Formats: sequence, structure tokens, C-alpha cells
Amino acid sequence: MALAKSCPGNADPADHGITQVYSIEGVNKFLAGVVPRIETDMESMKISDIDTVLDLGITTVDLTISDMACSEMSMGSTTLTTLADTQQFQAYLDHVDIEMTFSWAFQEQSFPFVSDHGTGTASATDIHGSVIMGPAFNTACGTLDFSMEEFALDFGDIQIHLSGGASALYNAVLNTLIGLFQDLFTEQLDQLLADAFVASVNSLTESEQPYINVEDNLRADFRFVEPGIFIDNNFVSVYFTGYGYPKSVGPTWQKRLDDGLVPGDMDGRVNDEDTQLEISRSVYESILDAGITTDILKGVVDPRQITDPMSLSLLTTSTLASVCPGLYEAYPEGEVYLELVPSAEAVPSMTVMASAAYLNITGTVSV
Repeated sequence: MALAKSCPGNADPADHGITQVYSIEGVNKFLAGVVPRIETDMESMKISDIDTVLDLGITTVDLTISDMACSEMSMGSTTLTTLADTQQFQAYLDHVDIEMTFSWAFQEQSFPFVSDHGTGTASATDIHGSVIMGPAFNTACGTLDFSMEEFALDFGDIQIHLSGGASALYNAVLNTLIGLFQDLFTEQLDQLLADAFVASVNSLTESEQPYINVEDNLRADFRFVEPGIFIDNNFVSVYFTGYGYPKSVGPTWQKRLDDGLVPGDMDGRVNDEDTQLEISRSVYESILDAGITTDILKGVVDPRQITDPMSLSLLTTSTLASVCPGLYEAYPEGEVYLELVPSAEAVPSMTVMASAAYLNITGTVSV
């Protein structure tokens, strides 16, 4: 996810190599939404039955664990950090407690085919661990879908309690079952938490996801007044001065206006006097290697040849005319349609493509 808003309070981008892509506000919304939803999802999740064979030494039995359900779950604390280099985020889980109910039944495999059944509970306390999620932009519905990249849990304590057994084999089965259940439920809970986490994150509304919804204020007509590129040893920053009219004033955009986060007037016009598109120097170099910007950003010097910071001209009226005549004819005063969209790539990118209708820029944005 190469696009999102940054805000004061994010870590210094120099610490990570690129601009942070998640806002503190977005993280708080995420945690407020996802934690109770994971608890709800776990309690309503269908859990597959377990069929296994127990070797009791003197005999073997077929064991079935069924009707498993999470009866209670609590998450004591959860924190979220971002892995800026890969655009993933990592959630740390701590003090997670889960209680599960189930039915059990076994039958001896040989004569006299002793059978028994009953119910039980399994409680896992002080679970802690971490999960790394990778986002991908779903172009069909315009949302971010998250998939599990890594998931690791440690279980502080697992207790198994069985009831209902009456056969002569019950105690032998019970002793073996305790150890088996700990292994089975460790595997089951690990997967269940992973499934619940992904399902919960993907069911969040846009305002709850760990980034500020920016679809309103990133779709606007901007008139470039004094664009330019600034290159230093670490970053390539594209600056432009201009103004824009939102295509639609949705709730996110309106809230930003109401909260005074962006300047504007009553008709929804927004004056962006110092808007900055920033990407890492290494990413920009890779873009140059791919030959993407050579024909578009006229006058841009390869940053690998630069030893001192400098400013360069970008997208002047004459540049627009020479690069894309169709665009220049449509907007003779240099007005273009600027659309900033999330990227599904694993690393941030800045792709500048001029067509007869618009200029499309993808990158990491800070305003």
C-alpha cells in the first residue's frame, strides 16, 4: 500500500527509509475496531472436528473431538507498528485468554469395543505473540484486502477439563488426552486466531482501517502553479503549489475540513500551498533504472550524479506540451487531473504517466 496520509506523531521517515504510511489516528481507529471484532469472530467461528487415534499401550481407541466452539475470549492489550520498508503492519498480541467447549467420544478399535463420550473445556491463558499482515489494493471494489504473512503465538498455560466419562478406559484415555489436547488446541487456536484476525481486519469499515481514508481529497483537479523536484541524499520529493476542487465531498474530506486539518472555504475548494510527494532515494533510483520518468519529468537529473541538494523544474506548461500534446490541448493552462491511488506493490513507487486525460501519480504522500 504505497499511499496513505502521514500526520505529526508518526516516526521520523528517515528511520525507516521512506515516509510512514499509517497515521496515529488510523492506528487508533484500527485497534478500536479490530479487537472486539476478533473476539466476536472467534466466538462465532465454526471449528472443524478432530478425528485421531490414541495408542494407550494395551489398546488403541478412535477419538473424535466435535462441537468445538470458543465460549469466551478476551484480548488484554494489542499494539500496532508498521514495517515501512515492505508496507506491512505488525500487531503484537498480549494477555489473550480463550476458553473453548467441545464434545469428545472414543471407541476401542478391538474387542470388546469399549466406547465412551462426554464434554469438556479447554482454557488457554496469557497467550502472546505477533502477526504480520500484508495489504493489497483490490481494484474491483476499491478496498484494501489483508492477508496473513506471519503468525506466531506462545501459550502461557493450557488447561483441559473433561467430564462425562464412565468406562473402565476413561482414566487411561484422560491421562493421554491431556497432553494430546494441549498439542491439538495449540495448533487449533493458532489457526483460529489467524483466521479470525484476517476476517476481522477485512471486515472493518474504511474509517476503521489503519490508514486515513483519503479517497475524497486525493481525487481533485489541481492547477500546478510552481511545481518542482527536490533531491537530497536520502529522498526525492516532488513539491507542487496549486489548488483543487474535490470531486465529491465525502465524510472523510468533510471531517478534515471541519477539524481544520486542511484549509478550505465553504464551497469545498481546498488550497494546497505546499503539498509534498516523497519517496525514498533508492526507490526513485529504481524508477529511473526502469526508464519510467525519463520521458516525463523533463530536466530531472539522475540523483546518483548529485552530491548537493538541488531543485529542478517539473511539469511546467512547456513540459506538458512537449511530453503529452493531447493533455496540453485539453488543459492549455497546465491544469491536469491528479489521481493518487494505493498501489498493490510491496514497495512504494512513484509512477508518472501522462495521457490525454490525466496525470497519474502513485507514491507515498505526506501533507
